[in-house]
Amino acid sequence: MASLQMTIVRLVALVLQLATASHTALLSQKAVFGSSFSDIYRPLIVPFVFAVSMARFLRQRKGSRSARRIHAATVVYSTAIPFVARSVGEYTGMLLGPWLGAFVMDCVCFYPILIGAGSMAARIFHSSTSKAAKSALGEAGASGLRMVLIALFTTRLFMICEGRIIGRLYVPLLVAVLPRGYMAFKQAVVINTAATAVLALLSPPRKFTLPLVACAIALQISYFGAQTNFGNTDLSAIDNGGIVASTISTTGYISVVSKPEKGYLALRNDHSLLGGDYIKPPPSVAIPKGAVWTREPIYSSFAMQEAVRLVTPAPVGVEQDGKQVNNALVIGLGIGTCAKALVSHGIATDVVELDTAVLQYAVDYFEFPINQSRVTICDGRYFAHSLAQTLKYSPEAAAEEGLRTYDYVVHDVFTGGVVSPTLFTTETWEDIRGIMSPDGVLVVNLGGDFATTFTRTMLRTLVQGFRDSGGKCRAFREDAPPDSSSSSSSSDDGAQDFTNAVVFCRRARGGAIGFRQPTEEDYLGSIVRHQSLVLKHEIELPVYLRDSEEALDLRGEAGWRTIADDSTNRVSMQAADGAARHWWLMNGVLGWRGWALW
Repeated sequence: MASLQMTIVRLVALVLQLATASHTALLSQKAVFGSSFSDIYRPLIVPFVFAVSMARFLRQRKGSRSARRIHAATVVYSTAIPFVARSVGEYTGMLLGPWLGAFVMDCVCFYPILIGAGSMAARIFHSSTSKAAKSALGEAGASGLRMVLIALFTTRLFMICEGRIIGRLYVPLLVAVLPRGYMAFKQAVVINTAATAVLALLSPPRKFTLPLVACAIALQISYFGAQTNFGNTDLSAIDNGGIVASTISTTGYISVVSKPEKGYLALRNDHSLLGGDYIKPPPSVAIPKGAVWTREPIYSSFAMQEAVRLVTPAPVGVEQDGKQVNNALVIGLGIGTCAKALVSHGIATDVVELDTAVLQYAVDYFEFPINQSRVTICDGRYFAHSLAQTLKYSPEAAAEEGLRTYDYVVHDVFTGGVVSPTLFTTETWEDIRGIMSPDGVLVVNLGGDFATTFTRTMLRTLVQGFRDSGGKCRAFREDAPPDSSSSSSSSDDGAQDFTNAVVFCRRARGGAIGFRQPTEEDYLGSIVRHQSLVLKHEIELPVYLRDSEEALDLRGEAGWRTIADDSTNRVSMQAADGAARHWWLMNGVLGWRGWALW
């Protein structure tokens, strides 16, 4: 019985370590390529490779020398995943692109671990002395079906551990092992080494495991000692450039990147930028004598969102201390540019942000006034739906809790072209309308390639949702379209039209959307706001359509193509294709080594 218990313990240790290695490899990959590419093919390839390799090794005899060698190699290679990933990632993407590069990186960094883990799982069954294990295994080669069933069972156990256990505990474990003050690369190495050590100590045979693990840990300590660019995370490191701070968090790899030669500090999430500030004038900008430089957003679209305050007629708000006061909700904090401006204008501002690391870095490095706003760490879709349902069906409970609708709602959840379609469905905008005051105004940040069907479909879903309920919408681009013909005839097969756009919508009782002329108070002493608060390049609505888009919507019904909750899977490939186009664009923003050497 003791042998059966040890067999189970060793098997669980193997799949837990394999799940940990999988997440380490995936996070390394996401930092270089983003998430959408591996999300599409990885869930199919990983269980297939593991099941086939395990079934193959189960057919070998118990004392196979090749299995022992593969076992030893797997222990060493598992510990080295973060180092291998960084080395491979620096070269594969620039040469192969996001789709093939992400696949090759997985082939080098993780699929060998899968094959080795299949061998180790087979050895666990072979080395067991329990009658139950021997009965399940039988004679090698006696029943191929039996081998396949054992492999499928172990694979299913691995998938459960990866998704439901390690998937939920990976980030908390990282924070517990190393606080967020340590760099993300060290976090990944420490947690992966610990998992590999546990596996090596519990897996048969034990003769070589202790020396191997000790050697691997010693090598990593030496590696850290040679690293000089992962040391100081103090604000003084900003002037030296490079990665100022980084961590692995809920939404992936988060870091603060300093580029002194260009004068800016940026917040990065995987292979995208959430925002940034020019902390000193870039070389191309001449500052008048006597003028004082203030932090300026690196993207003018953040300032364009602030034009929500300029919409006329303005929301009435509520009376407080003898004056009318407005309140606002910001979904997606980023570095806090828009939320900080709303607070500066005396608007009571609530913020919903999914990732605590984003909030921490916005406070520590981008001067977000956390004490002057109410921040909720939550999924924006869940927050809007829950509040809308409470306001609609339990108004008394909402009044008791101090819940009310919002005069201004800022929806900014784009992360560099990689966006979940569930945040832009018909049902999402219905919930958003439910939390807006009758004359409230919504502003949505849309960034992407407007030559693609996916981006136009997202915009069309938003506009149609408000118009069908009697509301109004207007949309503006950050820059002018390439030419007049491309906005109506471009397609998904070559032409590109990358831009940031903001869409303003209001409910039926709000009336038409106009904009007052901004004043010096609106500009907050900012050069970028002087250039961007007056919106220039309006997008004609309804959004231009191609014939193929008019025929059927995503549910297969006649009408304009829009996105609903039950049709998001049908646009996943389009979303990934848009992310791939944006990936190439972003490589020219930060530089390839800036993305690859995370």
